[in-house]
Amino acid sequence: MAKRDSFQFPKLYNLLKFSNHITAYVVHSSWHLSIIEKMLSGTLETLRKYNIANTEVVPVSGTFEIPQMISHIIKMNYNNMGSAENGEIKYILTIALGIVIQGETYHDRVISYSVANALQSIAITYPFVPIGFGILTVYNRQQAIERAFGKNNKGVEAALAALTQLDRIISLTLRMDSREQGRS
Repeated sequence: MAKRDSFQFPKLYNLLKFSNHITAYVVHSSWHLSIIEKMLSGTLETLRKYNIANTEVVPVSGTFEIPQMISHIIKMNYNNMGSAENGEIKYILTIALGIVIQGETYHDRVISYSVANALQSIAITYPFVPIGFGILTVYNRQQAIERAFGKNNKGVEAALAALTQLDRIISLTLRMDSREQGRS
């Protein structure tokens, strides 16, 4: 396994300003649950580090069902995003956690490609909702364990990817809003 450079949590200033207006949805597979729970723990701990208090954990049957649930969550929230009753901005982010282990047939590849493509399609259709990709595609259970425990927790990485993306979305939105206000 390749060694990593020392890791530091990024400073996400815009995200911290709006953390009370963000809801994080963590959608996870129910297969390989003991490993998923470690990834989920890392995900939730990371969200807490960035003061994301509004968190919904949504279990689904398997990894294949994750994109459908994320799409449903986004559509449920679509009309409420960007504003709230009191005029404050609301944001959501999603994190997908699942494990696909190679088997004797090519079923694992079909699932892996389908899920990755579906999540990418959702991300392109709804570019204002980050999707943290925490889907492990591994050859065996041991590889999944190595990627879910300790410093290699892919749940942490998926959360950081979604948080960083949302920070960038907020930053761009604020810049565009200030430009539009300057034109008025």
